Amino acid sequence: MGKSNPYLTSGFSGFEGSHRWTEGKEASITIPLKSMEPRPTSISFLNTRGLITDHHPQQNLTVKVNGKEHGHYVYNFGDNNHTIDIPLPKDGPATIEFETPNAISPFDLEINADKRALGISFREVQFHY
Repeated sequence: MGKSNPYLTSGFSGFEGSHRWTEGKEASITIPLKSMEPRPTSISFLNTRGLITDHHPQQNLTVKVNGKEHGHYVYNFGDNNHTIDIPLPKDGPATIEFETPNAISPFDLEINADKRALGISFREVQFHY
């Protein structure tokens, strides 16, 4: 998600070389579909991963598109890599919200001094036409 800066609305960390984290309990992107030519029909977020440890074994994610729930994902030791496929609306912009109710800081998990509440890391985004 390094090149996706124009679409990031809120709640994302800076690009960290190979990925970008949701920061806090909510993050969103807005895709101005009317100005895109050709217009994508869907978007995929590939290789998303949750911040999980022995002391925080699960990360939850709810995805909404224009305010309507699209899906719920659970990240844990057995399944910590998800692809999120989202059909895009035919009209207007698409606002995609990512809710991570149990985001937590690496500091609170005693990993390092990073006090940002992190939820899900995003590595790659693909539009489909």
